[in-house]
Amino acid sequence: MWHRTRRARLIGSFLILTVVRMAAAQEARETLTVGWAKLDAAEAPAEYRYAASALPRLLMAALAFVNERTPSTVETAAAAELSDVAAVTLSRDALAAAVRKRDLVALATEDPARRAYELASAEKAVATARKALDAALSAEGGVKAGPETVRPLKPWAEHASGLLLEVPADIAETCADRKLDLIFHGRLRSAGTFMAVDFSLYVASTGQTVWRGTEYAAPDDLESAVAAFVRPAATALFGRPYARLSISADPPDAAVQLAGFDSFQSGQVYFEPAELLANVSASGYQRRSIPISVVPGTDAVLDVSLELKPSEPVTITSDPAGATVYVDAYPVGTTPLELPGFSGSRVIRLVAPGMAEAQMAVRGANEGSALSFQLKESDGVPYRERFNAAKDDFYASLGWFVLSLPVSVLSYGAFRMYFDAESAAVASGISDAATIQSFETRYWTAQTLFWVSAAASAGLAVKAALSLVRYINASE
Repeated sequence: MWHRTRRARLIGSFLILTVVRMAAAQEARETLTVGWAKLDAAEAPAEYRYAASALPRLLMAALAFVNERTPSTVETAAAAELSDVAAVTLSRDALAAAVRKRDLVALATEDPARRAYELASAEKAVATARKALDAALSAEGGVKAGPETVRPLKPWAEHASGLLLEVPADIAETCADRKLDLIFHGRLRSAGTFMAVDFSLYVASTGQTVWRGTEYAAPDDLESAVAAFVRPAATALFGRPYARLSISADPPDAAVQLAGFDSFQSGQVYFEPAELLANVSASGYQRRSIPISVVPGTDAVLDVSLELKPSEPVTITSDPAGATVYVDAYPVGTTPLELPGFSGSRVIRLVAPGMAEAQMAVRGANEGSALSFQLKESDGVPYRERFNAAKDDFYASLGWFVLSLPVSVLSYGAFRMYFDAESAAVASGISDAATIQSFETRYWTAQTLFWVSAAASAGLAVKAALSLVRYINASE
């Protein structure tokens, strides 16, 4: 009984493995692998041959957004034929293995009852494998109708490490050896002072070149040639026309949202015509809604500049009233005064006879604002002179404070050094009174110098702080 169960399990495992193999083969066909080869530079001067590797790498990077392909009907038919051949081959292998297992049971099992039971199971497996083969044979070469299939793309694995394929001697053999479905290749030629660059896209399943393009590049401007290749090469790789939508906004932190979509990323790809509505917004700016027409075959590029929201009026008052108001040095009236809304920063200055000038830098606010100035009697010194005097006094006070610090630091170091030396001498048992007295005299001298310099530094710090306050007040 144990042997019967074991053989039945082996047969079942074989059939499961066959199905898994077919599923794995199907999955492997789902993703198309794209390879990039170096350009053939045999006809190019030696000084141009660096571009044989540089140009494919640049174009490969520029086409990174191409992540799928819609195969042509010819490619689909070729892929279907390969799929049929693979299915028939797998079915034949499965039938042959089932027959071998049946024959092994018939020859190796001596017990008649057990042989009959296991042969019945083996015959069922053979019948199942034969039906699968018949189905594969009947499907082979049939017409396959269905929806348009989109296949994901992935680059050849070695490209991740920066490698390119060598110039292919036999392109079909290269694709077979490297398991590539598509390959970009080409050549580099001299065209006067320019380089003539040829690129081609080869499809392994059909054995055909589906796209060729030629551009001319200056030796010091390869990017221009790559930019010219992008659209035709991407269209060939996608397998159909496309459009890319790019939106840039000012300010840079503006949010871009397409109506009816959860998210938007600049550079999105569209394969069907579409009428879209872009909503662009940013804090402090007026929101804009812009219709966009997307047409495959061209890129849609939108540059949006948002306008600042209009600011509310700014009311300016002063005590006493009647002061002349200057905005960025231009007189605009006397207080009380209502200024129209503005954006950005403005410098507002008030001048009144017998009163000290007052000024303030103001940023336009969307919510409006009210500014009130308390004018003080003038001391006869113009604002500019008073401001410069306060500034000079502050920097002078700060400079004296900084200069006093080294004296305080050095005197403290000497004071600690002699104090520690005297303590160490007493602790070690030195009985020379002159030595001890010398340490003590130096200790007290350094300590006195330290306290004097520290007091001077503290006084200069207080003066610098007061000068800073006067400097700030003078700027108002």
